[in-house]
Amino acid sequence: MVTRFDVSGVRRLVMAIPGDRRDEDAVDAAKIVAQHYDYFLLKSDDNPRGRAPDELPKLIKATLMDEGVDESRIQIIVSEEEAVQKALEDSESGDLLVVLGDEITRCWKQIIHFGDAPEAKPAQEKAIEKPTKKSAESIEHSFKLEEGQSLVHDDRGVRLVVERDEDSD
Repeated sequence: MVTRFDVSGVRRLVMAIPGDRRDEDAVDAAKIVAQHYDYFLLKSDDNPRGRAPDELPKLIKATLMDEGVDESRIQIIVSEEEAVQKALEDSESGDLLVVLGDEITRCWKQIIHFGDAPEAKPAQEKAIEKPTKKSAESIEHSFKLEEGQSLVHDDRGVRLVVERDEDSD
């Protein structure tokens, strides 16, 4: 889905794999995301479930590099809060930032309140062209939901929901 969005900047991902998953699951996930993002910020779940906090992030990093991702595009920050903060600070206008958060409410509040603190660095001023009606229409139609998909908008944000029958995983 992420490659279907028209992004003028880079695609950034903050991710973790739960500690109770098999190493093979982490490797498979890393192989998938390697194809779709430009920068990776790897973190630990809040509860690493018996693993060292940096164990799975290191495994994911090694897999990303095996898949051809340059090491300079991968960073490990074990703390979710610190990882999200770094990703927000590094993101620029036109970038797509995807956060696969463990503590959803905390992540969402951190995102929507980013820049509210007086100590936050000021955003760089960039000339932003006001979209014309025609360009807004083309953006609106550049993404199409597939059968069984819907967008949900609530107080946590916007997310894609895929309807599956009860027998699927």
